[in-house]
Amino acid sequence: MSEIQIKRGIVLLGKFLYERGFLVATDGNISARGVKAGIVLITPKGRCKGELKIREISKIGLNGKVISGEPSSEWRLHLAVYRARSDVGAIVHAHPLFTTLISLQKKGRLMDLPEAETLGEIRFIPYFPPGSKELAWAVTKALAKNPGCDIFILKRHGVIVLGKELKYARFKLERLEFFSFLYFLNLLRTDKEGGL
Repeated sequence: MSEIQIKRGIVLLGKFLYERGFLVATDGNISARGVKAGIVLITPKGRCKGELKIREISKIGLNGKVISGEPSSEWRLHLAVYRARSDVGAIVHAHPLFTTLISLQKKGRLMDLPEAETLGEIRFIPYFPPGSKELAWAVTKALAKNPGCDIFILKRHGVIVLGKELKYARFKLERLEFFSFLYFLNLLRTDKEGGL
């Protein structure tokens, strides 16, 4: 794929996620590895992902040097993942409603639902301020402990989903939000019935 195709993919995914309420206002961020080694293409800071233009996609090196644009405030988190996992080609950080609600739970039982194992490993990362070095460091530590995990729920802050390509990250995010929705429907049902 060319750089323009990757940027177009980021723009289309931003629109898709915004229209489905996985991202609101200027929240969330999306990135993908560039064509050249050591380059990351990432959504810009402070822009609605449903209204992005191809020319607005920022470019940053894995060394943290900005090449063009003004990258998302979460660029440290994205670079931490790409440095740690050579198999990851795309990252989505979103705030889907039901998954974000799970991030507020003390303990979730998401994996108890039928077919939830299709999500693979899911790990929780403690709360750190968005865009902070501390959050990037916590993600780096979580990746080291869980090298096969592609879904990290950030306490009080949504989720990051990793994929080989943009579409695979999207599929995992969609599936995760579906199971999160089922989780809360099940909670309502068991509350009505007076227990599990």
